This record gives sequence, C-alpha cells and structure tokens, in this order.
Amino acid sequence: MNDNKHSEYSELLDFINQCPVGLVKSNKAGEIELLNAFGSQILFPLSIYSSCDLSNIKTILNYFDPQLVKQIDSFEPSFGPICEEYRFELRPSDSASLQFYSITINKISESVFQYVLKDITAIVRKEQELQDLIEASAMQAGKLEMSVGLLHDVGNAVTSFGTEVAKLKNSLEWRELSDLDKLLNLFASHESALDQSMGPGKGLAVLKYMRALKNSLAQKNKLLQEGAHKLYENTSHIQDVLNIQRHYVKDKIKNKRELISLFSVVEDALAIQAGIILKRNIELIKDFSPKLPRIEGDHTRLIQVVINILKNSAEAFDSISHPDHRYIKITLQALEEEGLLLLQFSDNAVGFAPEKATKLFEKGQTSKQTGTGFGLYNCKQIIDSHHGEISISSEGIDKGATLKIKLPYK
Repeated sequence: MNDNKHSEYSELLDFINQCPVGLVKSNKAGEIELLNAFGSQILFPLSIYSSCDLSNIKTILNYFDPQLVKQIDSFEPSFGPICEEYRFELRPSDSASLQFYSITINKISESVFQYVLKDITAIVRKEQELQDLIEASAMQAGKLEMSVGLLHDVGNAVTSFGTEVAKLKNSLEWRELSDLDKLLNLFASHESALDQSMGPGKGLAVLKYMRALKNSLAQKNKLLQEGAHKLYENTSHIQDVLNIQRHYVKDKIKNKRELISLFSVVEDALAIQAGIILKRNIELIKDFSPKLPRIEGDHTRLIQVVINILKNSAEAFDSISHPDHRYIKITLQALEEEGLLLLQFSDNAVGFAPEKATKLFEKGQTSKQTGTGFGLYNCKQIIDSHHGEISISSEGIDKGATLKIKLPYK
C-alpha cells in the first residue's frame, strides 16, 4: 500500500472512530470485529449492567430484549435493514436516572452486520417535557372550557334573576297608598256624617284604624323596597364580578353561541333598567319590526351591552340644560339587503361634540363627569366578538345622541 492510500485509510478510520454515533461491525454470530469510540462508550456500561462480555453484541442485546435477537437471526434476506431506531433503557443504579438508547441494525452481507447505537437520553427527556407540557395545556384548556361554561350558565341565571328582581323592585311603588290617603281625607271631611250613620265616636275610630292600616302598609312597603333595592344592587355586583372573570377568559376559548332573539335581549334589558328611566320621567318609545330573524350570539353579554347603553342615555339627562320633553327611542329592524339587524337608540339628552364620537369607544374615554370610560369600550369589544358594528353620533351639546348597532343574522 502506497503512502497516499495508507494516509486516506488512516483518515477514514479516524473519521469513523470520531463519529458521534456508535458504530459496530459484527459477524453473524454477533462477535464484534470493529468498534468506534462512541460505540465503545455506549456498549461498555451496557455490558457491565448485563454482566455480558463486551466482545459479543448479540449477547448484550439478548439481555435487554431477546425478541430483538430473534429478529436478527430470523432475517432471511441477504441484505437490508433489520430494525430502525429501536429504543431501550438502562438505569445504572437505584439512585441514577434512566438512560435511553436507540439501535439501528443493517445486514450488509451474510457475514457482515452493522449496528448503529445512539444515546438519546436528552431527546427522550425533551419529548417527555413536551408531552407533559401538552398534557398540562390540555388540562388547562379543559379547566378553562369548564370555567367559561360555568361563567356562561351562571351569567344567564344571574341575568334572569336580575330581570325578575328589577320587575319586583318596580312593582313595589304602591300607588294605592296615595289613593288610601285621598280616602282618609274624604272620611276626615265627613267625620260627623260617619258618626250619624254608625254612632257617636265611630267616625273617629274608623279614621284611626285606617291611619294605622295606612302607616303599617307604608312601613311594610318601605322594608320591601329596601330589600328589593339591596337584591338589585347585589345582583348588579355579581354581574360586575362575572364581567371581570369573562374579561380574563375572553378570546382564550371560543364562546359557545346560540340562536337568540334580539327583541328578547332588549326587553330583558328594559325590564332591568326600567327604574332609572321612570325615575327621570323619560318617555320610552319603541319601534320594533315584527317577526325579526334570530342572531347567533351570547344572550347574557348582549344584554350587558343594552343595559349599559340605556344607563348612559338615562344618565345623560342629568346634565341637560333644557326642561323639554324627554325621550329615548329604540328602533329594531332588519336590513335584509345587508343581512343585518339594526338596533338604534336615540335620545334628546345632553349629547356631545361631534368630533368626540370615535374616541368614546376608546378605553378611558367618557362624556360623563362621573364616568369611567369602560362602558362603551366594553360594548364595542362584545359587539366586535359578534362580528357586528357599533357607532355613536351627536350634532352637538344639548342636541341628543344616536347609537347604532348592526349585527349579522342567520
């Protein structure tokens, strides 16, 4: 062999010896004929662990998996792959962590077998970390989905309860008490006639009884009103808490939507806000088209939008500088050519400068002196999540405002 060929051969052996995978050449019986450095590094602890001679690879492998050796011996073709990336593990001692290896076996000829050994401990651990992360993410997603479902169901229940509480609160303004006052005044002015018809002193006795009855009813009405007011405030507080929780989980999981009636949404919100509208002597004008199509959405969140809009409109009259007839007009109709429902709120309250219209939907922006600027911002977030549009306009101070919502329908 000349010097050049000898040099090339030497370089090839060095290259094989330094290869970052274990390379083993054996005969059919498994006797090792050639072993590179990395192969020796892997096989040495395996031979010690199995108490097998390092000179025969099949003897070592038989300790870990006899089936693998049978697969080698039963391979009939004269050449070809016997197995690829077969994995097995080793724990050197009770206190040591598991080591993972893979082996690929190729039959080169009837008398030459190639074994490729890899230490895949780092890879397996990364895979396990990834699997743990996937499982943790799946568990977190399951918890999140359960939380969203719970918030949705509780929100619907609280909204329904709030509607009934609002109705109860409004029904406790007993006008019969004022009628009873009028009746008492009538009897008091005819006390002598009562004495003549029922006997001396009877008229006064009837008056005392009716006054006591009226005072008792007034006291009970006051207690009922206070109780209903506390219920209403507590329900509103629960709704606020639910809104905060929804804010944290929104967009992390797709909200479950259902076909709902926008007419029902508006009616429920009106029942809840009837008190603040009545208190300010505002006339409510409703212009609803019959047989409106349903939309796909979240009933509870859309009620929150309408409640906030009604509240803003009603409170806008607190700053109005003219005592004219007050009204809030609600229009609900289908824009069939566009496939949209239009929900519009118009009032003749204080209004605002026209250039402020687009800014009112930004977080922290408000036209009210005591406002937080979160109301219309949250409304826009909810309408956007329903693939709708919301806009507001005004011709100027003391000229009222108009708010429009467009939502696609099925």
